[in-house]
Amino acid sequence: MKRTTRVVTAIALLGTFACGCGLLLPRREDIPSDEAETRGRALVMRAVRAHGDQAAWDHLGDVTFTARYAQAPPADLAEVEPSQTKREIRFTFDFGRGRGRMDFADAHRSAWVRNGDDVFFVEDGKRSVRSPGPDSMRVPVEAQLFAAPFLMLAPGIHLAYAGIKPFAGRDLETVLAEPEGSAIGMHRRALGYFDPRSGELLHVAFDVGQGDVGLAGSATFLEWQTVGALRLPKRLHVRTSRPAQVHDYDLTFTDVNLAPEVDPAVYRAPPGGPP
Repeated sequence: MKRTTRVVTAIALLGTFACGCGLLLPRREDIPSDEAETRGRALVMRAVRAHGDQAAWDHLGDVTFTARYAQAPPADLAEVEPSQTKREIRFTFDFGRGRGRMDFADAHRSAWVRNGDDVFFVEDGKRSVRSPGPDSMRVPVEAQLFAAPFLMLAPGIHLAYAGIKPFAGRDLETVLAEPEGSAIGMHRRALGYFDPRSGELLHVAFDVGQGDVGLAGSATFLEWQTVGALRLPKRLHVRTSRPAQVHDYDLTFTDVNLAPEVDPAVYRAPPGGPP
């Protein structure tokens, strides 16, 4: 995988990482020292070594995996009727090229698709006239959680050590991750919590938004699985919020394939809908 493609990918996709439901995240300007950047990068590199091999991650193309929920996922995640929403979603992602697809097990064969800056909804095999809207921010969140902490080392991400912070009765080391550049009006940040002994990533808080629309949340990593040379999340607890809505749920990643055969057409808008 060409590393040059990962600058755009990091900025486009880290937008899904970043205030953990009431937790005010630090900002880049709050941690200005060069020492903080050096220490933050060292901590993330240590975490990557604890979770596998960065070179193996960078070499990946398409990846497929399934998210299974302990309860039905939030209805607004798929924007289908709750009675039609099943307890699993199938992901197809190419992190290096900034594209991904989430297929929902519902009666309309619906899917969210992101291909670079193009985000659209597919329903009954056609591109829907319905705009993704603000809930499209939620679409790649779980995919990015699956990819943690490898995406934090992608080019274009500024890292800064944010100090020792308490979490679940422990004192953990934290690193702020923020893209070097964002569109006007955009904000997106992630705060990773790392085990000071093992280097493992234990928790992440995130905040992403544009204008008055935003999504905040957090995820706690409960169990990991080894796939090839990588140690990837298996079970985690997720909490997301935006005005008047809070979603609190567990999910498990299964059926992981790091080298599937994927037709690039799955990332393109099907015919029969709006351009």
